[in-house]
Formats: sequence, structure tokens, C-alpha cells
Amino acid sequence: MKCINKAMTIIEKESPFKQEALSRALLPESQYVWYLGYGSNMCKKTFEGMRKIKPIKSVACEVPNYFLSFNIFGRPYSEPAFASIYPHSYPKSSITYEYAKNVHEHCCPGLPFKFDPEEPEKSLPPILNGVLYLISKEDYQRILMTEGGWGYDDLEYGYKAIDVECITYDNQKIVAKTLSSAPASIESGCQPSLRYLNLLRVGAKENNLSPAYQDYLISLKHFEITTTSKKIARVLFLISSLHLFLFFMFISILSLKFGKKIPKPVARMLNFAMKLIRVNYNFFFKPLFGSGINNGE
Repeated sequence: MKCINKAMTIIEKESPFKQEALSRALLPESQYVWYLGYGSNMCKKTFEGMRKIKPIKSVACEVPNYFLSFNIFGRPYSEPAFASIYPHSYPKSSITYEYAKNVHEHCCPGLPFKFDPEEPEKSLPPILNGVLYLISKEDYQRILMTEGGWGYDDLEYGYKAIDVECITYDNQKIVAKTLSSAPASIESGCQPSLRYLNLLRVGAKENNLSPAYQDYLISLKHFEITTTSKKIARVLFLISSLHLFLFFMFISILSLKFGKKIPKPVARMLNFAMKLIRVNYNFFFKPLFGSGINNGE
């Protein structure tokens, strides 16, 4: 009882943000969940700053059955792609040229592809590294509500929640919740913006991910606007989709403010809007102005 009273005294003296984090540290174990961050959520600026989530604990880890990918279709010409994960289930002896090429297209576009049949595993990117966060279930729901998918796993676009087995750098196995791309959101060959890629690089450094993995993130190529036509396309695409992006932001802010998932009909409407953005790009902007998702077209 004295320990609880002392803890509550400490909480009362802290800032509102720290009060909330300390209060959650007193929750029973059943109210915690391990969440794997591998994209921009590795960065404190995003996770603690923008999302206002203060983890109880954070641990660097590897995820042997997945690679980091950038196959979530984003906003062409400005934020072409967002991070996701790509499954890796082939043993070293079974890696084929076709498999390695497919992984490369989803995970490291912009980098040259080389296949060595003698050592095929060297044709693959490093296995996924990330940050395990111990957070409250309430905070985990906040993550689901603000990512594409809005907490519903049956929508075509955005992210869906899955369980993954992680291994910490000191060799502990932890099963964590994380987010993976929904089928209709997948687009191979996408390159992230420099702004987005730098969030991953900063997050990897802040959480002391392995030097080799940090070097890999540094080696990745970002999307660049190199022609006048693509500069024009960036402005026109933003104007044509601005009302939808503003609506996405408005709905996400409301969801966070009231701590509830948006109604399913609204989520379906947002899902349909994302489909319209994809159609607008594929059938008008791309043929007219060139690729808005990578530097190779």
C-alpha cells in the first residue's frame, strides 16, 4: 500500500503526459501488449511526439521471418510509399532467382539486383530489425485507429494487425503485435520519400539497432523529383486529392480525441477514397507525367 501511495505521489508531481505514462506502468500485466515498430514508429518524434505514446519499455530486436519493405502505396510524387513487412519463408538452400528478384522489388527498389547461385542468400536484404515497445492495450488501440485500416482488418487498403515472433539482441523470443500491408495497398517497386526514410534512419540510431542494419537503411534510395513534368504532377496530384487527404486527417484526429474507432461505414468510405486515388494515378497521372512512385520509370 505504501508503494502505491508513493507512486501516486510521484505521478501527481509530473507533467500530464508523464502522469499518463506512469499511471499505465501500474496497470496489471494483462493490460500490456508488445508492439513491434519497424517504420516511422521507431522514431521518437513520431511515436512519442506525434502519437503521444510513452512506452513502458523498448527493446531492439530482429524478426527472422520478415524483411522490411516499402510496398504500401502512398501519395504519388510526394510520399510514394510507406513501410511494411514482407514474409521470408525460404530456407537458404531453396532460394531461387525468381524469389530473390521478387523480394528485391518489394524491399529495395533503386538498388542494383545481383544473384549469386552459389550464395543466393546474399541476394536478399537483411532480415527485419525493429523496436519492441511494451505499451498499454489502450495505446495499441490508438495505433490501430490512426493507421490505414482504422482498426478494421477486413478492409482492402491500409494496414492489418498480425502477430510476429521477434528475437531480441540478447536472444529472447517475444511474440508481438505489428501491422502489415492489406492486399490492395501493395505496390512493388515503390521508393519512399527522403523525409520518410530519414525517420527510419533516425529511429534506428535512437534505438541502437545493429550497425549493419543502420548501414542498410542508409544505402536505400529515396524517390526524387527530377523532371519539370513530375514537379507539375506533384502539384496537380496534391490539388486533385487534397480534399481526401484533409478528410483522412480530420477523421484520424476525431478518432484520437474521443478514443474510439471510426464507424465502419465511414471506414469503408475512406477505403473507397483510397481506391479512387489509386485509379486516378494509374489511369491519368502515370501515363501523362511518368512514375510518381520510383525513379526508374
